[in-house]
Amino acid sequence: MQRRNSNNDPNLVRPRVVVIMHSVLNLKFFWIPILQSMKNDFDVILYIRNDMPEIFAELDLPCRVVFIPIERKISPWRDLQALVAIWFQLRRDKPDLLQTITPKAGLLGMLAGRMAGVPVRIHTFQGQVWATTTGIKRKIFRFIDAVTARLSTAVLAVSQTELEFLRNEGVIRTNVGRVIGSGSISGVDLVQFDPKVPENQELRREIGLLENAFVFVYLGRLHRDKGLLVLGEAYRQTRARSASATQLLVVGPDEDNIGPILQAELGDAVIIRPYTNFPEEYLRLADVAVLPSFREGFGSSLIEAAAMGLPAIASRIYGIDCAVADGETGILFEAGSSEQLADAMLKLVNDPSEYRRLSSNAIARAQSQFDQKLVIHNLLNYYRSFVRGIGHLK
Repeated sequence: MQRRNSNNDPNLVRPRVVVIMHSVLNLKFFWIPILQSMKNDFDVILYIRNDMPEIFAELDLPCRVVFIPIERKISPWRDLQALVAIWFQLRRDKPDLLQTITPKAGLLGMLAGRMAGVPVRIHTFQGQVWATTTGIKRKIFRFIDAVTARLSTAVLAVSQTELEFLRNEGVIRTNVGRVIGSGSISGVDLVQFDPKVPENQELRREIGLLENAFVFVYLGRLHRDKGLLVLGEAYRQTRARSASATQLLVVGPDEDNIGPILQAELGDAVIIRPYTNFPEEYLRLADVAVLPSFREGFGSSLIEAAAMGLPAIASRIYGIDCAVADGETGILFEAGSSEQLADAMLKLVNDPSEYRRLSSNAIARAQSQFDQKLVIHNLLNYYRSFVRGIGHLK
């Protein structure tokens, strides 16, 4: 199957790729640079649920977009409608390769892709929502991931330990699955997250950060699964035991009404800011990145922070243990342990030489292993290996 390019060049034909996801935030944070790089070699179409139209309207996408009503939660009637819509659209678009992201988009996309006869079907796992659950809920969501994997012709994971988790849980067979390079979704934009750019002093004053404070930053969604309540308790212990001035900066959309809880517990010691288009501005104001999550596919915010010289303190769970080299670029602690988290926070406050060592290592590792250009180049080479010979100059 051969496709002409979007510029209607009569001599250039390219493979057609359909990418399916249900989250605008996932698109914004990770996939726009991938889509921009794909446009030179592939005819790309994005199927997505427009769950955040105000954010989607700001995006400059380099591909055709088809809106599909993919619900995040299980809804049998709406899921069936979405399945039929995806199948119908795939029959029209006739892609050579189908890439799905996120659980529901993966299940519906792989089912529709199989029914529509798409020859190459790749699903990327970015963390399992069922990893920390028990009982029937765990069984249902694990089954969904297993079905998605069986319907795929190839499976990717965003970290080596996530891949091992999927194999150990029987979601995929031991000889199935791959991680591109050292992992992550789209790596780090080393221009955006440049440690040499000076901090924004006006922003520091605006949000109330003290000039001499040692600042811990959490960057991401405010959700209980992210361990924010553990962080709140650990930081309370840190303040009680530290002779140095410290502050906690929490930045991200509050999905679980966590902000008021932290504010009530910590008062002015915690600064909470909403979703931002400029995470690098907040990272420049901080000293250490903290991610106390209970589940994570990789931990992209940690390698962004690392690129700017921030050591990490994070949970020792699959995915994160690939984003952070324990003892080299940061400190890992047992998920849920506020005591271990507090000990790690105090260590970096009180040991400047160790802090400088971790900071230097973090920058070097981010630049050598997670440069966005390298990560996306490797991913596109992976796609090319499946469609080689399809697109060419006549």
